[in-house]
Amino acid sequence: MELHNVKEKFIFTGRLKAITLGVTLLGLILTVIGMLVNPDGRHGHGESVTHGVELSEQQNVHEEEGIDYATDLKDHPTKVVADHDAASGHHENIGAKRFWANLLLSSTFWFLISLCGTFFIAFNYLANAGWAVVLNRIAEAVGVYLPISAVALLIIMAFGSHSIYHWAHEAVYEVGNPEYDPLLVGKREFLNEGFLMTGFVIFAGLMILFTYLFRRNSLLEDVNGGLKYYDRSLKFAVFFLVAFGLGISFFGFGFLMSTNPHWYSTIYGVYVFAGMFVGGMTVITMIAILLKNAGFLAEVRTEHIHDMGKFMFAFSIFWTYIWVSQFLLIWYGNIPEETIYYDMRWAPNWKTLFWLNLIINFTVPLLLLMSRHTKRNFKFLFAIGIVILIGRFMDIYLLIMPDTVGLDASTFGFIEIGCWLFFGGIFAFTTAWALSRANLIPMHHPYLGESLHHEIPV
Repeated sequence: MELHNVKEKFIFTGRLKAITLGVTLLGLILTVIGMLVNPDGRHGHGESVTHGVELSEQQNVHEEEGIDYATDLKDHPTKVVADHDAASGHHENIGAKRFWANLLLSSTFWFLISLCGTFFIAFNYLANAGWAVVLNRIAEAVGVYLPISAVALLIIMAFGSHSIYHWAHEAVYEVGNPEYDPLLVGKREFLNEGFLMTGFVIFAGLMILFTYLFRRNSLLEDVNGGLKYYDRSLKFAVFFLVAFGLGISFFGFGFLMSTNPHWYSTIYGVYVFAGMFVGGMTVITMIAILLKNAGFLAEVRTEHIHDMGKFMFAFSIFWTYIWVSQFLLIWYGNIPEETIYYDMRWAPNWKTLFWLNLIINFTVPLLLLMSRHTKRNFKFLFAIGIVILIGRFMDIYLLIMPDTVGLDASTFGFIEIGCWLFFGGIFAFTTAWALSRANLIPMHHPYLGESLHHEIPV
């Protein structure tokens, strides 16, 4: 007779608490050191290309000089932007820009991974997918970090928007001001702190609420059994996915794409989602492997990890599909206000990272996760997971940094590492804490039997 241990609990030891808190403290110290070492960023000239293209203003200058503006912008978009910023006097503290940009980068990285935990639970409910039930508690624990990341992002929007978002400068809306920008005036109803913060509060609030409801139902199900809690969660999953689909695009457009307010991509929300899913699946898989190596989750077998490896592989390809789709459309259209995005990332200081991003996020998973064997090898899959997370960080880095800290600020130092470790340490602490608060297996889930006997045909 096959016996299953569905009552095991994770123990959040004092040593593990010390490690996670130590990582958080180390991140804080490195961030402070980075700010002290480079308080105003005078080593570089990042402030010269932080604000995108003030089209109308530049156009007037070009017309006065007898230069065809569209041609000049098309042929030399980076130079045109640099010329504009040099002329318009955007000389802000690059140290502050770098600090707030890194807060946005690291907050976004862990926010998306945490959000993916709840998304994983919701889509499994709607898909009637039983195989993943033994992984539900990990996904629930990952989602517990959401409120912290949401607060961090609100703080960034409230106090750091002036440093990283050009549209937050009041001068761009003043007629007659050298920085006046009619294009941003047209977007002001959307691109302002009040609208974005209100929208984010609604979005993040709903995500946190559904995360709480899914977990509460799951824990009550452990105690009372029956189908009542499953049915409730199934209904919640419908509303969650609607709110998620709208909210993830809103977040991508408002918090990330608006770092370059003149540029736009209609598939940006899907791009952010694809990256989120790859990162989230990778973290859930790595946590499952770590727990198994620590002697927990005996019911999670090679078949479960294999399926998670499939998600990591498949959505790495999907991310690449979106990446290529966006790139090809902009390349084919060759419209200046769109090509500026890639031109900035094609500059010498960013070009290597630009291609390395594609190699790590596409080529590595394609070549190393295609084999059935590699997806069933825990050590190998964990190592690939580390590479994928580096790729996820690099991708978000490229989304934010060129438009905020500029072309000559592609340095990587204490602040970048410190911010990531700070939020990563908090994420690890909250996840481990949540794992220790309940059984690692949802013992009365109606699909638990299917999950315990999950098999993948050879």
